[in-house]
Amino acid sequence: AVAALEPGAALVVEDLDRGIADEKALFHLLNRARESKLSVLLTSRIPPGEQEFCVPDLRSRLRALPVVEVQPPDEALLKAVLVKLFADRQLAVEPPVIDYLSLRMERSMAAANRIVAAVDRLALATHRKLTRPLAAEALASLGESHE
Repeated sequence: AVAALEPGAALVVEDLDRGIADEKALFHLLNRARESKLSVLLTSRIPPGEQEFCVPDLRSRLRALPVVEVQPPDEALLKAVLVKLFADRQLAVEPPVIDYLSLRMERSMAAANRIVAAVDRLALATHRKLTRPLAAEALASLGESHE
């Protein structure tokens, strides 16, 4: 499969921390990707250097890779994501509602998606405008309000 990819293409291997069915295959994939000048992105909740692997060469190869830790979104990014998610649903939302939500929700993209979907459902079901009280109700229905 790697041989069929164009130079400069990218491969993604997700959830490395959940286990690898075939460590030798991953080792060979990484070697072929390097030979073919392909980019490889590995995702894991645990840095590769802290994980145990049966194949020693794979262990050393993974420990030699650069590691970047993705932090939860800061307040500005979370607000921008909320605005975009509401806009994607063609919902007009006032800045005070965004401020209210961003201060009371879990700081994650998954939470932003859940909350926007809940607000949208509640607004449709109750035929109400998107207001702070409606947003508070949606947060409470998800058990997400961190007041």
